[in-house]
Amino acid sequence: MTQQTVDIALKYAARGWHVFPVKHKDKAPLTRTGFKEATVSEDQIRKWWQQWPDANIGIATGTISGILVVDIDPRNRGDEEIELLAIENGWWVDTKTVKTGGNGTHYYFKCETAFACVNGLWDGVDIKADGGYVVAPPSITENKYVWIEPEENYELQPVPEWIIEELQKRRRSVKPPAGVEEDGVFTLAEGQRDNGLTKFAGTLRRHSCDFEEMLNSLLGYNLRHCKPPLPEKDVARIARSISEKPAGNLPVANRPLTYEEIPDENIYALMQDTPQEPDYILDGWVVRGDAAMLVGDPGAGKSFLGLDIALAGAVGDLIWDYFPVSKPFKTYIVDEENTPDEVHRRLYNIAKARGIKPAELEDRFRMATPRHGFSFRRPDCIQALYRKVQSFQPDLIIFDSFTATSNVDDENKREQVRRFFHDQLYPLQAICGSTILYIHHTNKAVYGKERMTTTGGLVAGSIDFLGAADTCMVLDSQAHPGYTTLTNVKPRRMKMPAQLKLRIMDTANGGIQPVVFGEIEKHKQGTEEAGGVTAGEAIMTILRDDRWHDDLYPEVADLVPCKRANFDQAAKRLRDRGLIEFKPNPLNTNLKIWRKL
Repeated sequence: MTQQTVDIALKYAARGWHVFPVKHKDKAPLTRTGFKEATVSEDQIRKWWQQWPDANIGIATGTISGILVVDIDPRNRGDEEIELLAIENGWWVDTKTVKTGGNGTHYYFKCETAFACVNGLWDGVDIKADGGYVVAPPSITENKYVWIEPEENYELQPVPEWIIEELQKRRRSVKPPAGVEEDGVFTLAEGQRDNGLTKFAGTLRRHSCDFEEMLNSLLGYNLRHCKPPLPEKDVARIARSISEKPAGNLPVANRPLTYEEIPDENIYALMQDTPQEPDYILDGWVVRGDAAMLVGDPGAGKSFLGLDIALAGAVGDLIWDYFPVSKPFKTYIVDEENTPDEVHRRLYNIAKARGIKPAELEDRFRMATPRHGFSFRRPDCIQALYRKVQSFQPDLIIFDSFTATSNVDDENKREQVRRFFHDQLYPLQAICGSTILYIHHTNKAVYGKERMTTTGGLVAGSIDFLGAADTCMVLDSQAHPGYTTLTNVKPRRMKMPAQLKLRIMDTANGGIQPVVFGEIEKHKQGTEEAGGVTAGEAIMTILRDDRWHDDLYPEVADLVPCKRANFDQAAKRLRDRGLIEFKPNPLNTNLKIWRKL
């Protein structure tokens, strides 16, 4: 077995595949830096297998070996996914294929272009390329790795174009530096190597590669394409120098200011000016430019409320039939929580309830295709999002949900939560002053216990969610039968507003819409007291009969403190629903007269 394994490892090396030893019945490397030590040196390979006779064989993928491997995991239905994709796009020709120890499949392809590894290019389909490796036959993990056909039967085939297109769309593709062709492989000769690798490193940095990822790619190119290769210390020097430069296509907002760059405030001058009133997205609750969170129970309607904000904001309508919109705004949504068909259904029903025509949303509301793979864990996603935000200039960006899109591994670790807000969300806000609204879940543990004593305690994870966010709104569908409460547990710029009573309701025209239908005031001790009504309810209360009434605003303001804009939008909404009508007052045309229909 040992001699056979060494012979096969040497055979792979003879093909130019860089190999290294992997633990017996495992996938973990035995060398200190793993695949980075992969080699084609016969002496080194024999030394390794003399030291670890039972070692499995690892092959470094990517440009260092000139191969890209499509890894199919049937446990995540990757076999079904790739079959459907192949039918849609045209299957590839036969290429070298391995049955893995986990009963999956590895398809080996010839690839001279640098691609980073991709986990989950499609469901159950991973890409092993630069920065990765595969375990190769005759290794053993759960089962033995075997070539599905004798290895000699097939030559490596190029990666199918439809996979390349998806990689270029979802990940970064990097062109090699200029060189000469030698047997179909570009070559950097002496005098070209240092400059060529530096240019290549610059391209990698513009795609936000860090030092480790850049060094691995440069080492692969150096060994395969530099004749003769540069010493590794020189390659490391290039990688270190270029990786420390700012990433070229990152906006300035993504680079935090150094402490020396932060200006000191002139307090004397500052105190001479009257503070500006905040500009609200949700009047009195969420200020434009805030980092806000909407937290709720499963099924409480968090996503529905987010979509209603986007649609109402686009046309300047009342949000949730309660919050006035001072001026229409643009929203961009990233939804990795809900299926595309469900998002479509909800948008259709909300627009139907509001009487919104598709043309009214043109260039006011955009959404990434739901469940399309956005994650702050992926540099390519962050870059694409920054470009979209710079281009679209949205007033509001909604992420659904925190768990599905953030790069926080443990929501209970305060340093991870803080770092995410400071490193990802605040710089994203700074691009064009967008408000960020993150949809998050409640603490699931409370469902088996008595409800938390404070509403803020329902927020899952570290208390730093409340600390880092400017505003946090909590939906609770468990506290009261028949309706959901919405509480602003962190109104940074105002006194604690009343809780709102909210339902997602069917409308007369067949649509569905979230509606605030009342308020709950709270004493300081926390006991509930039936409180105020909305402006719309006040209007309908005054218009009890079908006679004409004089200007309503003063009467409504006596029942529920509200701004004129809030009153006007509530009245317009009731009129659009066919519940009231109003017209100029013949005695004073600056005012209106009103009646219920």
